[in-house]
Amino acid sequence: MRDLELLIPEPGRDLPPAPASTPVPAEPTAVTPVTPVAPDTSVPPVARVVLTLEEACRLLTIGRTKMYQLLNSGALPSRYIDRRRVVLAADIEAFLAALPTERAAWTEPAA
Repeated sequence: MRDLELLIPEPGRDLPPAPASTPVPAEPTAVTPVTPVAPDTSVPPVARVVLTLEEACRLLTIGRTKMYQLLNSGALPSRYIDRRRVVLAADIEAFLAALPTERAAWTEPAA
């Protein structure tokens, strides 16, 4: 509490003068232009081959519950690396390719 008393001035008491600011240079300093660097094309980027279930969910824009439904039904195969369950990118591509392109027209169920 004593430290706060030092920071809060008493009523009618002036604050200490502010420290002097650093002078602003009269003219701006010269800026060296940056030369863009071309990307290294000698080594092709490595594509992800194995995805965690979380990454596969983000890629397919589905939730965990739907992911486990697909895995447990066998619609999307998975593998294990030690105790970690993973999905191959090729299996995701095959799953997406097997999906129908158009949904059948929805009809209201008969009452």
